[in-house]
Amino acid sequence: MNKIWNILWRLAVLSLPWQTRWFADASLTGWPWEQGRVSLYISWIPLVLTMIIGALLFRRGTKRPLPIRPLIALAGLFIVTIIATQLDSSALRAVLQWWVQIGLLIGFAWTMRRSSVSWMSFAAWFVIALIPHAALGFIQYATQHVEGSTLLGIAPHFPETPGTSVVEHGMYRVLRIYGGFPHPNIFGGWLALGVVTSLLLAAKSEVKTRALFPILAAPILSVALLFTYSRSAWVAIVAGVLVLFVHLARSKRVNQFFILACAASLLAIVIVGFPQRDHLLARSNMASRLESQSVSARVESLRSGWTVFRSHVLFGTGPNAELHALAETISSEKTERPLEPAHNVFLLALAELGVIGMLLLLTTIVLARVTVRPFSTVSFTLIFLVPLFVIGMLDHYPWSLWAGESLVAMGFLLGTKQDPSP
Repeated sequence: MNKIWNILWRLAVLSLPWQTRWFADASLTGWPWEQGRVSLYISWIPLVLTMIIGALLFRRGTKRPLPIRPLIALAGLFIVTIIATQLDSSALRAVLQWWVQIGLLIGFAWTMRRSSVSWMSFAAWFVIALIPHAALGFIQYATQHVEGSTLLGIAPHFPETPGTSVVEHGMYRVLRIYGGFPHPNIFGGWLALGVVTSLLLAAKSEVKTRALFPILAAPILSVALLFTYSRSAWVAIVAGVLVLFVHLARSKRVNQFFILACAASLLAIVIVGFPQRDHLLARSNMASRLESQSVSARVESLRSGWTVFRSHVLFGTGPNAELHALAETISSEKTERPLEPAHNVFLLALAELGVIGMLLLLTTIVLARVTVRPFSTVSFTLIFLVPLFVIGMLDHYPWSLWAGESLVAMGFLLGTKQDPSP
């Protein structure tokens, strides 16, 4: 059974970035409504099997009880979110979809925390899972289109097609790479965490043979991150690397492999990025048409999120149901563009959970922190928490989309499954 377990958890990590699924479509104001789609992801299969085998494998030989008090608080939060939907069928489907996704990730994270899988092994497989997406992204950038694949869960995208994420520079529309993800920003978030993990793997390596993989992976993922043109991910990686450097300097673990991985990444970014400098600088030109539209859409999403919260102060709308509540305030049947969730995780959570729901969520987190023995030091955890916090301040997907929620779960495991001894 140990062999099966070792295969399954690796398959679970490898499959999480892929978005292959079966889903029932949903729409709001004449546009597709992603949060309202009832979806079954192919990655759930190894995830569930990992939890089942893990439960059978680790039920003996451990005296760690289930965290009852956090689970009671979480159950209270579930009840509040169901009440918030007022049993509206569309809102209820969206809320239950969110809970299924969160429940699976909590179960997987708990199983991995109870296991004896080392941080080095888990981190290495997390980085390995991103390499095919980086390679796919390079192909997309070279060919300037995203080849659709039902099998891989990838939608087709072309620079000339409205709705495709591009960078506009003069007469050029340059495709932002998607990898196997739904959006370049989400791909960028995964890559940011992947680069930080690669650098830390290099720092924790003691022999050349173990250091070779992260030293090679760091520049590959860094260049892919560059081509996502994701500003939130760029800010996140800078913050993450700064925290990482402080942690390593304090623990006196800045070794030659870490320096080599950093140097290789910077060199790769300069060599590849310099010819693309006009496109990169275009992302900071707020006067350009696309960037101005992007900023306006984000600001409008924040205003809408605040408006929804003020209308649902106590119980919120229920997770995934903010846009449903927003659509009910709009008189027209079709809007000029799709409605977007508030581009700030904390405002979005407040709008969807309300004051009571947020208090229950915070209670759950505090009780979990007290009940579950932490494996890692605070400074180590911050290496992964800070980039996620930055992304959460600038985007919504860590709360509202499966790809973002699973990234948070990976960040949690990377930041906590660590022996505090040097």
